[in-house]
Amino acid sequence: MIATTKEAWKCLDQIQSNLLVEEVALEKAFGRILATDVVAEMSVPSFRRSPYDGYALRSEDTVRATKEKPVVLKVNEVVAAGEVPNFQVKSGTATRIMTGAKLPEGADAIIMYEKTEFTETEVKIFSPVLPGNIVEIGEDVRKGSVLLEKGTKLSEGGVALIAGQGKTSILVYRKPRVGILCTGAELVSVGEKIKDGKIYNTNGYLIAGYMQRFGLEPVYYGVVVDRPQIIEENIKKALRECDLVVTTGGVSAGDYDFLPSVLDRMGAEVLFHGLDFKPGGVITCGRYQNKTIFCLSGNPGSAATSLLWVCSPYLKRISGLSNYGFEIGFAKMRTEYPKSSRGNRILKGKLVLGDGEVDFELLNNQQNGSVSSMESCSVLAKILAGSDRVGIGDKVKVYQF
Repeated sequence: MIATTKEAWKCLDQIQSNLLVEEVALEKAFGRILATDVVAEMSVPSFRRSPYDGYALRSEDTVRATKEKPVVLKVNEVVAAGEVPNFQVKSGTATRIMTGAKLPEGADAIIMYEKTEFTETEVKIFSPVLPGNIVEIGEDVRKGSVLLEKGTKLSEGGVALIAGQGKTSILVYRKPRVGILCTGAELVSVGEKIKDGKIYNTNGYLIAGYMQRFGLEPVYYGVVVDRPQIIEENIKKALRECDLVVTTGGVSAGDYDFLPSVLDRMGAEVLFHGLDFKPGGVITCGRYQNKTIFCLSGNPGSAATSLLWVCSPYLKRISGLSNYGFEIGFAKMRTEYPKSSRGNRILKGKLVLGDGEVDFELLNNQQNGSVSSMESCSVLAKILAGSDRVGIGDKVKVYQF
């Protein structure tokens, strides 16, 4: 039986993903995962253009220009952005040109307005103008180049690059649907009146948020009564309607922790039950009819930690991301973690720039039941089993999800 996180990662990495493709309108493509390489069909810009307002001219006409004896050029026309020049720049002439406008034939240089004196018909040049100051064809994007690779999550800039090719839609991977079920007699659904001894269900929203972050579509099935048969029926329903299922609660060893026995009743293959870290090491994973089931702790802090630490690479991979692993590095502790760790300990935090180095800022309240520690969590740190307290300035290994 799998017992370590490394073994669990390897096991999950061997599960084949079933990626489906759909076409979406470009305005709805932000955050989606590309299902194909995006190759430039045109250069950007596709013509030589001016980087600022000024005059397009022949540099050789300005070789003898001085403050005392400026060169005077005749202005043959004004070209605004989006217009096409009507005249070629010949010896002794210049074209008044606006930012982004197409460069006229014959011109090999542009001078800014501020460096000239001009009227509607003439412009005075007071020093030689060197060839250049022109935005060349393909300076931003070259025709035939790969703009974005398959498996890339589309950012604002990525969508803009595609728009620059004139495309109105793009092929992306369909978001896998993930069913979310929360168990626990103490849970009350949001919107209902709360009673003494009860708490509102935050797990459903916490897990759904991470699913969206990783490129999946959450389907929330609400709070499920702590009865094995009802839990089994709801898991099977969610599996029929979704691509995988995530549950919270009922995975430990208490009287009402039914999930391991429910998976056994269903005939699911249990890949692992309990791993070598805290909090959240009670995580269980099974496979049923070629679909994955993750069973997480009912404590929000523990559930989120195990989801991020164990499941996030798998979730990102099945959404189509090509770079689905953690970004791993080292950071200095900005705050102290005063406890010794008998087992592997996963700390929640965020990265902060300080004194030219990257610091790991430990978030307040690392307790198993804490929701507040997840609000600004962007990175995890692993403290190895047998470690003493971790002091300010000590280096820790960090995993950015």
